Amino acid sequence: MKKFSNLIFKVAFSFFLLLSCNSKSWAQEVELIDLSAKSDNTVSVETQAEFPNGLTDFYVFYAQNYKIPDIAYEKKVDGKYYIHFTIEKDGSLSNIKIVKDLGYGLGAEAIRVMKLSPKWIPATKDGEPVSSKFILPMVIQLARPLGR
Repeated sequence: MKKFSNLIFKVAFSFFLLLSCNSKSWAQEVELIDLSAKSDNTVSVETQAEFPNGLTDFYVFYAQNYKIPDIAYEKKVDGKYYIHFTIEKDGSLSNIKIVKDLGYGLGAEAIRVMKLSPKWIPATKDGEPVSSKFILPMVIQLARPLGR
């Protein structure tokens, strides 16, 4: 049943992500950040950073590698969290953080998967690669069956 639930999650997760393209004991493993803090060192870029072949392929990669912790199934976790990270000039990812972590190891698992990510195509400014920040929303729905 768990394998079937995981398959349903991956299909639903992939579908959600395609549509959204344009006890918390593990909390110590995840660094939370405050998105309301403003940064004065932002610059506009000519091209945005992107995953090779686009975000759709990223979401497929993410769903194939993400493993929901057993405790999250047991607790029937529902909610949204955000993965905040930097895409460096060489396309590697750094400063991977979770905003609004739902707990139960979900944020730690998201960070694990992001560390597996292949290099992205970096943003450019004046024709040169530049580092840029990226925020991805993720939704988990384990409390109710699909379609209800």
